[in-house]
Amino acid sequence: MQTITTRVPAKIILSGEHAVVHGAPAIACAVDLFVQARFRWRSDASYSFEIAPLEAAHTYSVEQLDAIVARLDQNYRWFREGKISIQQVLDHPLEFIPYATAIAARHIGSYPPPPCHCELTIHAPVGCGMGSSAAISIAIIAATGKLLDHELPAEEIFDLALRAESLIHAHPSGVDPAVCLYGGAILFQNRKIQSIPLPTWEPILLHSGRPLSTTGECVQAVAEKFPSGHPVWQAFKETVLAIRDRLHISPDKHLFQLIRRNHELLCSIGVVPQRIQNVIRAIEEAGGAAKICGAGAVCGENAGIIMALGNFNCARIAQRFNLEMLSAHPIAGGLQCYQSSNP
Repeated sequence: MQTITTRVPAKIILSGEHAVVHGAPAIACAVDLFVQARFRWRSDASYSFEIAPLEAAHTYSVEQLDAIVARLDQNYRWFREGKISIQQVLDHPLEFIPYATAIAARHIGSYPPPPCHCELTIHAPVGCGMGSSAAISIAIIAATGKLLDHELPAEEIFDLALRAESLIHAHPSGVDPAVCLYGGAILFQNRKIQSIPLPTWEPILLHSGRPLSTTGECVQAVAEKFPSGHPVWQAFKETVLAIRDRLHISPDKHLFQLIRRNHELLCSIGVVPQRIQNVIRAIEEAGGAAKICGAGAVCGENAGIIMALGNFNCARIAQRFNLEMLSAHPIAGGLQCYQSSNP
């Protein structure tokens, strides 16, 4: 029996959250927390998806797959027309997974795809700013192509993944699928991807808990108050480019000042809850610098991942504020695809 395996890294944004949606650049890099998809044939006429560690499993007929694509495309059109909110596009948060399979097969011109079973393993925190939905979409789309004996070009995988991700994030910039697909570190602006050196320093990652608000909700809320052209996005751009110029230098006071400036800008647009501001203040008082690493939150007290730099007692901060310390390191590789035959 043929098995297709794809592996895609998660990501962190070093600088440029939200700003990248409004035409400013962002710096992102892949990290060694992976999403893995394993596809194999099924003997019956259905499509099943098993998702760990979420303990979720769903099976669809081809008619149900058709209905999902039609409904989600219609819902997204209604969202674009202002008839519904982004939260109403999906009936279930994991519906974009069978959707990604279906649109990949249709794009290739081999629809419906052969009945298959997908085992999806997610090692990155979900819904916390590490690009899990983009990594999942890429893993599913690339595996579907391989299952259909079609080697999808990277540009086409990117476009399809962005389409699937739009169902969740409303108007994604494309930075997540870009860095998850290609790996390494990139400077991303207006869908233009520039490969840049990985940072010589390794950020400290602290998990504050899954935000109550989604990325799509955060992006919408910020855009309503700070539309494209607002001066805050120029301030973000200047900070991003200054951080880019220090990626190859050991962390010093100038980099710390830039990270702190980035944090101040994120606070100014309202996506850093008070609890997270307290965490970052404690890190700064201990001699470090930190910022959220993703969309943040517009409600609740969690904000996903916090990225920090500095020689401070990370374990003490984590214990004091009930944070989880993550072990993740910047890596050069992106999408990987394997094919094997089992007896």
